[in-house]
Amino acid sequence: ETEPLPLDLAELFELVDNETQMAAVAGALQKVSAQVPEEWLLSAEAHMAEKKGDVAEAESLFLRAKAVNGALPSRYQHMQFSVRQGELERAVGMLEELITEHPDEEGFYAEYVRLLVDMRKSRDLHKRLKKRLKGEELAMAETYSADHLTEWLDEQGESEPTGFFRKLREKSRHIMMFSNAIALYRDAAKKFKDSEVPVLHLAEFFINRGMAQEAADELAPFVKRTGHFGAAKALLQATLQQANNKQSEKLLKRAVRQAQDLHKEQPSDFEIVLWQGDMAAIQEDIHQAELYYEQAIALNPYHSESYVHLLHLLAEHRPKKVERFESRLPEELRVNEWIRLSLAMSDITMGDSEAATTRLLALQEDAPDYLPTDYELARAAMIDGQSLRAKKLLSKLFNKDGGEQFIEAAVEEELFREILDEVLAVGV
Repeated sequence: ETEPLPLDLAELFELVDNETQMAAVAGALQKVSAQVPEEWLLSAEAHMAEKKGDVAEAESLFLRAKAVNGALPSRYQHMQFSVRQGELERAVGMLEELITEHPDEEGFYAEYVRLLVDMRKSRDLHKRLKKRLKGEELAMAETYSADHLTEWLDEQGESEPTGFFRKLREKSRHIMMFSNAIALYRDAAKKFKDSEVPVLHLAEFFINRGMAQEAADELAPFVKRTGHFGAAKALLQATLQQANNKQSEKLLKRAVRQAQDLHKEQPSDFEIVLWQGDMAAIQEDIHQAELYYEQAIALNPYHSESYVHLLHLLAEHRPKKVERFESRLPEELRVNEWIRLSLAMSDITMGDSEAATTRLLALQEDAPDYLPTDYELARAAMIDGQSLRAKKLLSKLFNKDGGEQFIEAAVEEELFREILDEVLAVGV
């Protein structure tokens, strides 16, 4: 009643589930009717009618709200109403009108993509957008649409197979949608050659999927043409990923040169220095790696990643320095889950399973849903010779929601070699 305008009306009416609450909302609307815009009140009344099951009255009220001044919120709510009524094609048309008038409103594209996916028409994204927009506006619309298409796919993950042919169809559909996203990004980059956004988004898409070569192929010409720092930084990431994937000394040296050039351009960028530390560690120049990590910490003393990388380096190569490490942590980082986990991992590296277990149990109590703790507890148990406990911990972890992602790491873990087959044979 005091500030009605910021309310999300759709969310409000989702919470209303009985006549008493409905009457209370109706009374509140009556009280604020004189202080809110007419289209807002009409939209609220439309939601009320819809909640009561009077769809025709709701439609009429939404149309009246739109007719007052064509305000964006009332039009968007009418579109959402159409979705709830199952009129998806109509809702898509409404969204396309809004996108045409407000092409930079990124939030529209999430709804737009999901509707087309639900209608199994995501392949028409480019064709439909092309009818509405041109030039740079079309390029950004394609980029936003590709972002939300890949986001939707990532949320879905691998669908549960319910038969060979269904699994094959779903796999084919996902491949087609990924290809569609790539095509949207590439077309956007062609249409908006001066913008780094489409190129960087496509590169991120590739890097996140381990496709470093493809990312580098997109980034290198853009960096050469524009010298854009952010794109050059992404190219360094891609080169590093390639070097790691191919175990290539040549590519690693190229990444070192790229990092040196970028550091000269922006010496205050701590991520560049952090990556220089990683490369020095790979080249087994431990002293230089330590210096780089210390420099990265000095540039950004409240970023946890630099401390984590330094801690792992010291635990493996300079164990005496680990004792002093914890005392130098900023107070804000001492409660950081990743930092606490890394301290326990350093204990494991140095063979102190008791200290590691103590840290991990405390972390588990504070953050019971933080799954890496379970994995490291199993490693600590193996260090301590408690293989039965390790089996139980791994089996429990693998059966938790999200725990399956640790199976691949466990397969590569030397400590679990003797027990993993038995754990997996029991069933995950």
